[in-house]
Amino acid sequence: MKISEKTNVNMPLKTIVSLIIMASAFTFSYFEITSKIQQLETAKSLMSVDVEENSKFRIETAKTLLEEKIRQVPIDKEQFFILEEILKSIERIEKEQENSRFNYVNIENLKKNMDSVLEDIELLKDKIRENGKYTQ
Repeated sequence: MKISEKTNVNMPLKTIVSLIIMASAFTFSYFEITSKIQQLETAKSLMSVDVEENSKFRIETAKTLLEEKIRQVPIDKEQFFILEEILKSIERIEKEQENSRFNYVNIENLKKNMDSVLEDIELLKDKIRENGKYTQ
């Protein structure tokens, strides 16, 4: 059998139409699959860029926080030292206040004692005057 330009092919129209439909369906499927692959590749590349930027941001943020913490350590130590000094001062003031409270009680007690001593002295003066031995 020789095939040439003038060779006739007898095929029913139904078969030709089904071959055209199948070819167009395969072509459509090919382009749909290619389009979906391109969408997924684009999404993957965008995500990889986002992941890289996120990693850089996390690393830079961690470095920045670490640097700030390192810079704050002397400040924290100084603040802790100042706080200790303030607490010591407060303790001294409380002791002074407590001593002053006891001093007030002692002073009041001494005033009462002094008043009774003055009364006793006056009584003694009066007794000496009565005996006549006291001259002023």
